[in-house]
Amino acid sequence: MFDTKAAYYGLARARGQLALSQDLLRASQEFDSLTRQGVELGSRPAVEQIQSGIEVVRARQQVTLTQSQADRAQAALDTLMGRSPEIPVQALAPLPTVFTLVDHDASLRQALAARTDITSAEATAQA
Repeated sequence: MFDTKAAYYGLARARGQLALSQDLLRASQEFDSLTRQGVELGSRPAVEQIQSGIEVVRARQQVTLTQSQADRAQAALDTLMGRSPEIPVQALAPLPTVFTLVDHDASLRQALAARTDITSAEATAQA
């Protein structure tokens, strides 16, 4: 169960990173377009167009990397669940957290019993 839960949250994290890298690609493409227009108008040096083009290539590489990470996370989850890779995983609600009532007196007794300084002082007092 823990492995499946970890794989699900790993997939959610990978999908989030993929969405972020896609947003960064769109932003770098827009900046590259604006830079290209500036170079064509003569208001920007040509080196800026080269630099923005390099940033677009880096952003594309990042999208490719995060897409492969999301695919790997999807495959890991599918394997753990025994699912076919063709069945998409939709976003699910977080797993419910189960709370249990704590017996404070028992917890306090257990904590005090675990303290060696108290148990040695009690043993010395009884001797």
